[in-house]
Amino acid sequence: MADTDSLTPDQLDKVMQFQEVSGCTDVCVCVAALATANWEVELAVHQHLTQASSGGDSRVDEGGSSTTTTTTSTATTTTISSSDQQSVVRRRVSENVVSSESSSSSSQVTGGVTSSSTPRVVSGGTTGPPSAALPPQHPRPLHTSPPGALRRISAWAVYLGFTLPSKLFIHWPVRLCYWTVQSLFAVAYSLLYSTSAAADPMRDLDQFLQTYSSNYPGLAHPTFYRGSYSQALNLAKQKLQFLLVYLHCGHHLNTDTFCRRVLSDAEVRNYISSNNILFWACDVTLPEGYRVSQALRENDYPYLALMVLRNNRMSVVARMEGTTLLEPRYVVDTLTRHYNSSMPYITAARLSRLEREQAVALRQEQDTAYQMSLRVDREKARRKVEADEQVRQKEALERQQELEEQQRRMKMKEMIPQEPDANTPGALQLVVKLPGGERIARSFHVDHPLSGLYCLLYTHPDAPDRFEVTTNFPRRVLPCNPPLCLRQNNKKQQQDSSGNNNSEQQQQSSATSSEQQQEEEEKVEEGEVEPTFGSFGIAPRTVLFVKDLDA
Repeated sequence: MADTDSLTPDQLDKVMQFQEVSGCTDVCVCVAALATANWEVELAVHQHLTQASSGGDSRVDEGGSSTTTTTTSTATTTTISSSDQQSVVRRRVSENVVSSESSSSSSQVTGGVTSSSTPRVVSGGTTGPPSAALPPQHPRPLHTSPPGALRRISAWAVYLGFTLPSKLFIHWPVRLCYWTVQSLFAVAYSLLYSTSAAADPMRDLDQFLQTYSSNYPGLAHPTFYRGSYSQALNLAKQKLQFLLVYLHCGHHLNTDTFCRRVLSDAEVRNYISSNNILFWACDVTLPEGYRVSQALRENDYPYLALMVLRNNRMSVVARMEGTTLLEPRYVVDTLTRHYNSSMPYITAARLSRLEREQAVALRQEQDTAYQMSLRVDREKARRKVEADEQVRQKEALERQQELEEQQRRMKMKEMIPQEPDANTPGALQLVVKLPGGERIARSFHVDHPLSGLYCLLYTHPDAPDRFEVTTNFPRRVLPCNPPLCLRQNNKKQQQDSSGNNNSEQQQQSSATSSEQQQEEEEKVEEGEVEPTFGSFGIAPRTVLFVKDLDA
């Protein structure tokens, strides 16, 4: 194993390549062959296979193990520092060395001394007898170090049999319960005993103002903003103002001097008021002041911070603290310098806000105009739908009336009495003169009802829709009306159509016709019958005139 310690990683790789190709398990023989070939693997393998085929220096002992005697040349080796990769490779090579040595020593060890006739390569690069090269190597017992596969199997068995169950059923449940209980106690404690740092900011500010007034009675000071720190930030952001924050510490040595010399100075007060700077102050011993001090992270007192809107958030642009604040001139100069340098941010914010307001106003105007146009369009659409519906209903009503009129004319044609012969007793020869000059000659019987004449005239194409029939002299109006059965049917139809008709004129006309039909029905119920030609006293030869009531 000592032979491999002086080899470089490259040489160890070549030794392993030589073993894989040549099949030689003796590391010393491999190293000697590679050294002879100047560490050329192909040349060394070729020389080794040539020597093995010729059998020049090979011999087989009685135990069945082969040994090869080879004259090695001087090889210069360099020793490098050990690393993890080299140790792994050397361990693998050492195992091969131990296995080869243990197999060869089983037939050559006598009295505990190794009697190998193979030359060994020493660290100096020279060959010599075994006693001069290295101390005798004793084979390692096989039971002291189990193989790698067995070690891995045993490690997995221990992990699966003991470590993993202990974590699953003992360690993790206990840890989970511990953190759960701890979290519950923390929540309960926070609910019962926790207090907000600024539970009532207004109370803290009132207390600070009272304390300040009592400590400095009659002393002028800038106008304090009576509101919380958050309200002051929001107001300054909304109105695009500068915000000057003063953190008061009553126990500090410079506080009294600052309040009497700086805050009461007329120049400081006039500068703050003339530039419309919002001034907010609070004591750091109060919860509201302490919260603000933690946010601003002051280092000394008295402390002033000038804040302005930058990138849509309130940012501190100037910090003044310590003894430098004890001079009013310094405070005014510092405020003036940072005020002027920060004005572009205010101007940019105002322009941006103005653009947003104009965009919002324009959007609102557009939305209003759009809503108005949409409302007008909807009204037009509604009116169009109503007009279309009215037209549709009117057309449907006209079609229904035409159909009813056609049915009525067909029924009236069927109800016209048959024309009797001229020689029949009671036959009447009538001549009816229409408004257009047409003449209708027709024979009726004295027992025929006058409704037959109405049916004849109503179904004539040249007769008017509404008419009355009169005699010539003396002038009399014939009670010429439709048959009673048709009048009853018309009454029912008008009642059905009046429920769907919304026109007042149609409702009035239907009501009038209903009253007339009701009177006629009452007359029929009382025993009255339709008048006949004979009951009216029509002469056998008579001329009748038709008058158009719509003319």
